[in-house]
Amino acid sequence: MIADEARKRCDLVRLIFDLPAAKVELLSAQCAVDRLRLHYSLWDIVTFGERRTLERAIASARALNQFFSEIEAGFPAEENEGRRYAGSSRSTRTFHAELKGIYLQGPERLKPLIAKS
Repeated sequence: MIADEARKRCDLVRLIFDLPAAKVELLSAQCAVDRLRLHYSLWDIVTFGERRTLERAIASARALNQFFSEIEAGFPAEENEGRRYAGSSRSTRTFHAELKGIYLQGPERLKPLIAKS
């Protein structure tokens, strides 16, 4: 029993130190995505990006979203109001929606737009 309590305390101390480290790593990943978003068009990413790499990145993003959504769901209900997309701009949300639409439909959808220009 005492060993279990000591182990639990050690796990909690480790959690307290792991959370800020994870936050830094997530911020780094977000910065990498922002660099892509700012330097390349959606069309360039979808057309020239390696599909397998993009699929893996999308799967990672979905897994992170699911994990943090589960954590958020554990917060009291009144704290969850307005948390969705808190801290992200409308342009970021729009970008993600557009990227998903373009990626799912394929770059062929954009070819008529390129021909017009």
